[in-house]
Amino acid sequence: RRTIPMGTMGYIDPVFLMTGKLTTASDVYAFGVVILQLLTGLDDLNIVEQVRVAVKMHPVHTLLDVSAGPWPKKPAEQLLKLALRCCSFETKRRPAITSKAKWRSLHVLRAIAMPANKT
Repeated sequence: RRTIPMGTMGYIDPVFLMTGKLTTASDVYAFGVVILQLLTGLDDLNIVEQVRVAVKMHPVHTLLDVSAGPWPKKPAEQLLKLALRCCSFETKRRPAITSKAKWRSLHVLRAIAMPANKT
């Protein structure tokens, strides 16, 4: 669908800004930004680029928001990678919203976050 760009700048898919074409990949991009914010505690408009650069220079665990409590190392790293895939400039590289396998790292973190008696 083609439309006029609206929304909060940090969440808007750059492909949508260039083409005006709104797709489910645009929603995936915005969700990836939310995941990055939750993991890092950053709230910048340029969070995607900041995290991309930081991942190349620092271990993933140093990017995680310590005020959120302890992050399980491997699942947090998988989730960060998923978020960056969601924010890929190439829409074909973003996970499809219907692909359960691509979103598995969300399920792992949900299981960790939920108390054993509440599922």
